[in-house]
Amino acid sequence: MEKILAIVTGPERNGTTYLSKLLCSIPDIYCGFETGLLLDNDFKKCEPFNKWIHHGNEHWGCPNYIDFYDKKLTFDDKYKLLFNNKGSHNELNIHQKLITKSKFIIDKTPEYIRNLQFVRKNSKEVPILISIKYLKDYYISMCVKRNTDINKFEELYLKNIETLEWIKKEKPKHIYLFLYNDIIKQSFGNKLKNILSSKIDLTNVNISYENFKKKILIKNYTYSDWTETPKYNINVPIDNEIIKKYDTLIDELNYVFPE
Repeated sequence: MEKILAIVTGPERNGTTYLSKLLCSIPDIYCGFETGLLLDNDFKKCEPFNKWIHHGNEHWGCPNYIDFYDKKLTFDDKYKLLFNNKGSHNELNIHQKLITKSKFIIDKTPEYIRNLQFVRKNSKEVPILISIKYLKDYYISMCVKRNTDINKFEELYLKNIETLEWIKKEKPKHIYLFLYNDIIKQSFGNKLKNILSSKIDLTNVNISYENFKKKILIKNYTYSDWTETPKYNINVPIDNEIIKKYDTLIDELNYVFPE
């Protein structure tokens, strides 16, 4: 897994896309939309990722004949297949060209957050970067803006709590958790160097969203309006003790960069 610079995960609508684009502003780094290789030993079970990995545009663009289902393949083998065959649709658009040329890749898969123990076990010492919002902000992003069913949302945040409690208890190495509102600050890109500089030379590299937009030759990218979560005056139908528990775990695990 020497070609994977980092794994990016976190609950849906919690800034994982923004964090991955920050990392893709680094020269010679690019990635497909989502990966999902580490969700299960059998990639055939990893829907819809086992289809997406062959799609073009902002996906990985691996040829359809590349077989990720062979049960003899280790996770190392699967990532080598991905790296060696990425961007086969490179004649279509700039994303595929950048994916083809990338010397390192990022695995951004939000769903890993609820299977993180398995992901950590099978990803060696690849840094895992988690982007997360406080529970009320998460509720607004999912239920207010995206009309997610409250029962489905409860299932998601309770699983997130299990993951956060596991991180707190086990203190696994090379897992870094950040608040979304910190990630979107202009200074955050430079702070990432403290984590990634051991894997890649980042001397004189400016990790920024503006540089990412320049890289893909687009002034107004689809996701160009990331801002701090507004303070909505909304009644959140979640028990206050659950909210307190969720947010306290985040505060306890939030990575503080060394000066």
